[in-house]
Amino acid sequence: MAHRAGWAPGLAVILVAASALGACDSNEGSSSPRSDQRPPLTSGPAIPEARGEVAGALWAAKIAVAGGFPGIDQSSNRLDLFDLSSGTWSLGPTLPHHYDHSSLAEVNGRLYLVGGYTESFSNPTNEVWSLGRGDTTWTDEPDLATRRGALATASAGGKLVALGGVDENRTVLASTEIFTPGVGWTMGPDLSIPREHVGAAATGETVYAIAGRNVDGATAAVESLVVGQEEWQAEPDLHDVRSGIGAATTASGLVCTGGGEVLGQRTVASIECLDGGRWQRVAAMRVPRHGLAVVAKGDRVHFVAGTPTTASFEASDAHEVLTVEP
Repeated sequence: MAHRAGWAPGLAVILVAASALGACDSNEGSSSPRSDQRPPLTSGPAIPEARGEVAGALWAAKIAVAGGFPGIDQSSNRLDLFDLSSGTWSLGPTLPHHYDHSSLAEVNGRLYLVGGYTESFSNPTNEVWSLGRGDTTWTDEPDLATRRGALATASAGGKLVALGGVDENRTVLASTEIFTPGVGWTMGPDLSIPREHVGAAATGETVYAIAGRNVDGATAAVESLVVGQEEWQAEPDLHDVRSGIGAATTASGLVCTGGGEVLGQRTVASIECLDGGRWQRVAAMRVPRHGLAVVAKGDRVHFVAGTPTTASFEASDAHEVLTVEP
């Protein structure tokens, strides 16, 4: 199992949240707070266009949110950028296509748009594009070997790791691919189980594949890969099964995920963070949603946009922020 260091600073958020939340409902995913519970969340400026099934990443000191569904049967070519210093949203360069269920990650100062659906929940692509600071148009990058919608991509050790998703035959994938800038993509080791609507985050050279779903339904399973090694390693399960999620890592190395859905049943409100080798529920979103962007900067984790229900394309402009107190 991958060695994890520097977890102690994250303990404070667990203590703050435990005091605020009390005991969580033991029902999987049913984590809406009681009226007397006050999660340690604040509201940030709403994203200008409400939408679900977005991709998100931290880039150039901004939260980048790309694509998604602003309404039924229509995906978006928007890139919205939230400036963390000014607290304002702006439009970035238009995406090369309309996308939903895509992925975003940053490596070596460039923002990469990887995979996704290009025809409203269909036609998964293997295209990859990048954007540098000051660029007004996206640069075409080497394609993935496999078409992937509803995948996740994380940056670790100066490389990108794209994992899981759904191919053009509607097969849920266990395969992974690793991108080295200036070189291209190579196949990585397979996940232990196929996953789509999966979350990914990294700390150092370790990438985490978090939850998601496959033909067996939503999962709470988590696994990790040290880039360069040949196998994914089992990690502790989440408390709540979930899919349609994002994940991010704070400056102190705390890996957090939140929201999601159990398809056709419920959205998930709980936020969980991996601390001291185990996941802990630390808060509950005021607006439970799936298909959201989860992005961390410093000691704050941002939960942006998403879909509050499992039965419609209803979109949210919500922006909630969890602060990890050192």
